[in-house]
Parts: sequence; structure tokens; C-alpha cells
Amino acid sequence: MNIPVAQQICKMVESFSSVELASFLEDNGVSEEVVEAFLENDIEGNQFLSLSELEVKELAPKIGHRVKLRQIIVSTPVRPNTSQ
Repeated sequence: MNIPVAQQICKMVESFSSVELASFLEDNGVSEEVVEAFLENDIEGNQFLSLSELEVKELAPKIGHRVKLRQIIVSTPVRPNTSQ
């Protein structure tokens, strides 16, 4: 059984350690300043996908940085809830 690509991406991001997430963010054009904030706060992949607007604002004080982060979060597919 093949897992759809979107689910694979979501599962991959969810499993990132804080260092892996930092690398992922750098690869997606997030500034070094914001990546450092993620590392300092030990944000992991599963936490990244559930950050609130307020939390994003605290990690990325500049609007442009917040927009970039929200674009990455929104474009990362969400794994459907299979427990029913």
C-alpha cells in the first residue's frame, strides 16, 4: 500500500528534531535570525505544524519572516486523522 506523497511529507516534517527542522527552514528560505529562534526554543517538527499566530509572532518579530513561516506551515500537508 502506497502512502500519498502529501502524507509522507507531513509525517517527515512531524518527525523532525529541532536541528532537522532548522535545516528544513533554512532550505525553505527562512532567515538565519528566525532559524536561531527556533533552535533556541527547541521547536521540533510536530510543534512547528501546530504553532499559533501568536507563537509565530514571538519567534519571528518581523512581518516578512512571519509571512514566510505561515506560507511554509500552510503548504505542509496535514495528515488526515485516521482514528475514528
